[in-house]
Amino acid sequence: MLRSLVGSEMCIRDRYKELGDEYREKKSQYEAAKFQHEGEISHLRNDVNELEDSNNDLEARWHQLNAQISILTVHAARLSTQLDMKDQDGRKVTSYRELYASKIKNAEQESKKLREQTKAVKLMYEPAKQQMTMFENLKVLLECKMHCLTNDGNGAAFMTGEDGGHAVAHMSENVMTLDN
Repeated sequence: MLRSLVGSEMCIRDRYKELGDEYREKKSQYEAAKFQHEGEISHLRNDVNELEDSNNDLEARWHQLNAQISILTVHAARLSTQLDMKDQDGRKVTSYRELYASKIKNAEQESKKLREQTKAVKLMYEPAKQQMTMFENLKVLLECKMHCLTNDGNGAAFMTGEDGGHAVAHMSENVMTLDN
C-alpha cells in the first residue's frame, strides 16, 4: 500500500509539475496578451482624446463662425435698410452717418454759442462789478440821507464839527424826496 501511495504520489508530482508548467506558460501568454491589449487600449484612448479635443476645437470654431455670420447679417441689414429718422433740424436722414454728423454739427454750434457767451460774461464782469459797487455805495448814501431826514422832521441833521461841538446843517438846497 505504501508503494501504491508512493507511486500515486509520484504520479501526482509529475502531474503537478506538468500543470505548474502549463500554468506558467498560460500565465505568461495571458500577461503578454494583457500587455498587448492594454497598449492597444492606451493607444485608442489617446486617439479618442485627440479626436475629442479636435472635435471641441472644431465645434468652438463653428460656434464662433456662426456668431460672426449673425453679426455680419445684422450689419448688412443695417447698411441696406433705409432709415426713417429726422435730425435735430428736422431734416430727414437715411443713415446713422448722416444722423451722427448732424448731431456733431449741432453740438459744435452749441459749443460756439457757449464760448461766445462765456467771452461776453468775462468782458462784462469787471464793469458790472464796478457798477454793483457804485450801486451799493449809492444805497448806503441814500440810507444815510433817509436816516438824516427821519431824525429831524424839518430836514436838519446833526453833524460833529471840528471843535467837537454840534453844528446844525440845514438841507434846504439839496433835498431829495422819496415818494412811496
